[in-house]
Amino acid sequence: MGILIFLASAIMALSPNLVWNLHHGFVTVGHLSDNANLDETVLSFVRPFEFLFSQMGVAGPVIAGLAVAAMWRLRHDPSARFWIALGLPALVVVTAQAVRNDANANWAIASWPSLVVLLSMWIAGASPRLLRLAKAGVLINAALSLIILISTVTGNFGPFTPPSDPLRRLRAWEFHYQDLAGFTAAHQAEIILTFRREHIAKMIWHHRFQPLPIYIVDQNGVAENHFEQRLAWHPQDAAENQSVIAITGEETPPEIDGIAWQGITAISMHRISAKKHRRLVFHLGRVTDPR
Repeated sequence: MGILIFLASAIMALSPNLVWNLHHGFVTVGHLSDNANLDETVLSFVRPFEFLFSQMGVAGPVIAGLAVAAMWRLRHDPSARFWIALGLPALVVVTAQAVRNDANANWAIASWPSLVVLLSMWIAGASPRLLRLAKAGVLINAALSLIILISTVTGNFGPFTPPSDPLRRLRAWEFHYQDLAGFTAAHQAEIILTFRREHIAKMIWHHRFQPLPIYIVDQNGVAENHFEQRLAWHPQDAAENQSVIAITGEETPPEIDGIAWQGITAISMHRISAKKHRRLVFHLGRVTDPR
């Protein structure tokens, strides 16, 4: 009876997501496929260990180790097997995915609520020494969370910032946008096109108070992210002879039907860490055939 209640609750919780996907062509599945690069296979037997090691960053170094120990120590306990069975599948599936391609640490986050319950069961009946170790793990997690929060708010790690700078992907976008705004004004552009989710996400934030539309070119016709679903470029929505700016990382302008490139470009390059720069290229074009 308990299993039936559990399954019914799971279906109730999932039903809004399933209904939404049903009415939107299961776009979430396409997004997952895009993230996981399911069309490509690059075998590696190192990545699975890297993924499993990364779980220390998800649950905390001490908590992750204790959760593994709890699964081993309670593997014969009937009351614990349910939580083990609930927690392991996501970890196993994503570890297998890591063998064939990339796997992000947070993809197995669904495992951890069950494993934390399992760990709590173990700690509740264990020795005071184990309880002290678990408390230390919680305090370490709290300290790490505070460091991450402060670093996120301030935008730096202070004297501990490594040359690669973990926050480099967030840096210098305001300067890129200033360059874009200047290029747009100089050529009276009416449409901005992007080709990468990262570019449109950052640019649209800095551009949020401006009337000039920004779109993303969906190159394979499948909406693989929010922007391709909501802000995809449709040539038929443009008027002939409208000026267009495309944001890319290449000197050569992209091939887009219905747009003639004018051979006018601008390069926006800014430092994002002690060792790295980001380079964007703006291309000027005009709509020739909006169909």
